[in-house]
Amino acid sequence: MLTIIHGDDISASRNKLIEEKEKEQNVEIIHFDGSKITIADFSLSLDSVSLFKTKRLIIIENLLAGHFSKEKEEIFIYLDKLKISDRIIIWEGQEINSSILRKYFPRAKIILCKLPTLIFKFLDSLGRESSANLLLSFHQILKKQEAEFIFVMMLRQFRYLLVAKDLGPVGMTFLSPWQSQKFAKQAAFFTMEEIVSAYRNLLALEYKVKSGTTPLSLAQLIDIFLVSL
Repeated sequence: MLTIIHGDDISASRNKLIEEKEKEQNVEIIHFDGSKITIADFSLSLDSVSLFKTKRLIIIENLLAGHFSKEKEEIFIYLDKLKISDRIIIWEGQEINSSILRKYFPRAKIILCKLPTLIFKFLDSLGRESSANLLLSFHQILKKQEAEFIFVMMLRQFRYLLVAKDLGPVGMTFLSPWQSQKFAKQAAFFTMEEIVSAYRNLLALEYKVKSGTTPLSLAQLIDIFLVSL
């Protein structure tokens, strides 16, 4: 049985992977880094018989995202046609295009862990909306999400914007094409100096919270950051 766990809610998808692993008892667990595995390594490992003839749980991480190559396509086809009793789980740290899943894995069980759309609208509006609108969106999200989670997402957003501004979509092959284009467009609303400054300010904010050198809460510090953006 093939299961694919994907989505932009990494915390939820990781928990789901743990949950699925706990369902399997007395199994040999085999991990693969999907970004590095070759079809030869893959088939050799899966076609081999377990040393103790125990059931296996095969976990492949980050196989479907990033650069699409002929080698990857061969692995997709191989997995879909594979006839073994062992269970296979593919875990992805982002949402995979449904057309890819339908084309290459029509028989797989798909588990999508998706973040609320409101936070992505907020992240995508950084640099585009006024401080007042950003603050309003931030406090709406705070009603359902922890400030720590929102901060991590903001830090990731500016890290991606930094790469997009510096290298463009060609430097973001770890993301799907539509995502890299999205970040490239948003990065155009900033200068390189503004992105670097914002990223450094977020890191400084994180240090203040972790070192206990500020009397302000994380949410209050994010407020100040958004006003100054």
